[in-house]
Amino acid sequence: MIDEMVSEGDHEKALLCFHFVKMYKDAARLKVYKQTGEFPMVTRSTGLSPLAEVLSEDAKFPTTKQKLISEQGWKLIDLTRDKKVRASVLLKKLSDGTFRSLDDVIAELSGKFKGS
Repeated sequence: MIDEMVSEGDHEKALLCFHFVKMYKDAARLKVYKQTGEFPMVTRSTGLSPLAEVLSEDAKFPTTKQKLISEQGWKLIDLTRDKKVRASVLLKKLSDGTFRSLDDVIAELSGKFKGS
């Protein structure tokens, strides 16, 4: 874990840099972790709806399963309050083919989602 690498060792100062759009949220989450010992949730809810939340930010449709995995799969979502997973965990459950909209993706996964 990054926190352990930064906290341990024989150095006076360590710097962590956050990049891209989510840098402010990530930095704030790390600050909360350092103060409380627990990371706050990444998304506003748990289950399947966080996938819709993160895909709605910048996913372009129509698209394929493979393109969603390669372009969006790195994003973290809160599957449960205590379990964070990459979006790819859920996206891999999609059938092969083209999806016209975010609603199509969520509709297909709704039938397959069991709190993975």
